[in-house]
Amino acid sequence: MKRAMGAFITNYQVCSDSISGVRDAIAPLVETRAYVSPPKNGWITVYDEASEQNERVLRRVAMGVSRTLKTAVLAFLVHDSDILMYWLWRGGELVDEFNSRPDYFDKKVNEKLTDIGVGAAVSGLNLFIAALLARGLDPNAKGMHGLTPLSAAELHRHPATYQLLKSASDKRVS
Repeated sequence: MKRAMGAFITNYQVCSDSISGVRDAIAPLVETRAYVSPPKNGWITVYDEASEQNERVLRRVAMGVSRTLKTAVLAFLVHDSDILMYWLWRGGELVDEFNSRPDYFDKKVNEKLTDIGVGAAVSGLNLFIAALLARGLDPNAKGMHGLTPLSAAELHRHPATYQLLKSASDKRVS
């Protein structure tokens, strides 16, 4: 069953009623186009193309606008409808931040590493397996089709690959 793609959203909420002030503050900080909304209840929303899913850019722009306008700026990021992150800046200082799933990206990297390890074990690619082990591949982690790299090497009759992974597995246990 295919999963529908979730929402990917980034924006800034700037505590200000001055569209021209926000435009002037944001202009030197953004690398591409940005939409600056009309003020509503003392807040202006900014959508910047370059900040899309880029935490580093979001932090830099939010801090810069907050420092320049000496006001509060709340930067938001929603990733695939799975994660909400925000950073609150006041006068250029970070005063609060939140990440609903701080381990999300690490988990995705480990899952990919395991899947690549299973594929390499199926093909008996020992040099590649050694490089993956150096990057933290767990020989006993389940990947695609429920196989571990160790079980894939055994199933596909690659004894040298199996020994390499078994040795790494034994070292992780001790």
